[in-house]
Amino acid sequence: MTAKKTKVPKYVTTRKLGRLNLVIDPDLKEWAHQYAREHHTSVTALIIDHLVHLKEREKSDDVEQI
Repeated sequence: MTAKKTKVPKYVTTRKLGRLNLVIDPDLKEWAHQYAREHHTSVTALIIDHLVHLKEREKSDDVEQI
């Protein structure tokens, strides 16, 4: 049996990756894995994408409006 490759977004592959452990409800964990399978991605990629989106949104909220 071969190891399953985790699909990581391209913008992360040039950086050294860190590890983050999460404690979540088991039902939410199962849902996240199912969602990732259905969308041909990984839970890691989903979380990275979401956190990057939040970071970018927060940065854009700091821009002074004219």
